[in-house]
Amino acid sequence: MKILQFSFGIPLFGIVHGGRQLHVISQMDIEDVIQELKSLQNIVKYQSQKILDLEETSKEHMDMIKAQRNEIKEVKDQLAISKKRYGMDSSDKKQQKSNHLQKITAKADKVEPNESLIRRGRITPPSSNDHGPVAFYAYMSSDMTNIGGHHPLVFDVVKTNTGNAYHQSTGTFTVPQTGLYVFTWSVRVTSGSYHSVELVVNGKMEGIVYQQSMGKDDDQGGSTIVILANEHDDVFLRTTMNMGANSGSIHSNSNGFTSFAGWKLN
Repeated sequence: MKILQFSFGIPLFGIVHGGRQLHVISQMDIEDVIQELKSLQNIVKYQSQKILDLEETSKEHMDMIKAQRNEIKEVKDQLAISKKRYGMDSSDKKQQKSNHLQKITAKADKVEPNESLIRRGRITPPSSNDHGPVAFYAYMSSDMTNIGGHHPLVFDVVKTNTGNAYHQSTGTFTVPQTGLYVFTWSVRVTSGSYHSVELVVNGKMEGIVYQQSMGKDDDQGGSTIVILANEHDDVFLRTTMNMGANSGSIHSNSNGFTSFAGWKLN
């Protein structure tokens, strides 16, 4: 067995065994594999952060459920005491007993709906901001380099987050209420760079922009869409997986930020 190396403009590496060449691998093939591995590493990192965020949110929800159950128990205990206390009252006091029981029952009714949600298996409690404004705006604090396909863009400087639906650590906006939303984003590329960036809603591409700098200067462009989004949908930006759609750096500084924003149309 021996290794042969050929050169016809592109380096090739071949393995020969028993007089036959078994396989040929080009330098371009190796670079493609390395680039794909980098992309997979970025995806794994992004998904790991998402899991950590979900675990933290789940713990908060379990604490809320525990507090609600304790409140329900207190109300039921008060109800039992009241029934025992008024069990042998005179007719004049029965009306007072009835009014007291109605107040306790009304309080219990306010707590029971969340308990019923728990019984139905819904972990996420109803949003406290069902009718309030929802809007966010964030941008990158520094450049992104060595970017492959399906690389999530994380906008770590948050200037607006009304409704607290944008997650700074992952760059994801989780829709708090079903409705019409506007999403807009801008991408700045350095000299000689080009990138294609898509808006993803629940795993589906809904918008895309391609930006390329042909000369010595940077270039910047963006896109805006209006879309009907459902509660709990995840919305984020990432590079596309198309061959030859990404090369060089995505730039962001005080002369021009790469940014992401969105808001709900009331």
